[in-house]
Amino acid sequence: MISAALQIALSLGVPATCAATFVQTESKSEKSWKDPRFAVNDVIDVDQNALQSHYPGMDLPTLTGDEEAYYRGNEFIYRVQLKTMTVIEVVPIGSVLLY
Repeated sequence: MISAALQIALSLGVPATCAATFVQTESKSEKSWKDPRFAVNDVIDVDQNALQSHYPGMDLPTLTGDEEAYYRGNEFIYRVQLKTMTVIEVVPIGSVLLY
């Protein structure tokens, strides 16, 4: 079955090979911002300055001590174990945003 985006491109006179490439590229890029960049148990390599103990305006517990921190990525916040830089939890920002 042909997708709606491909049908529109073809109806506008875009060559089939160009239209198909465009639709595939759009599908991949559209999906990437919706999905977590990291999963639980992934080891991440991020700048230490990007790690926080809390985020104002978000309903997340403030982390105390030096064992865990939060890292804010695309549309997700990741709770990270500092010793190993392993992701412990993935939280969608929309589920904790207060304002």
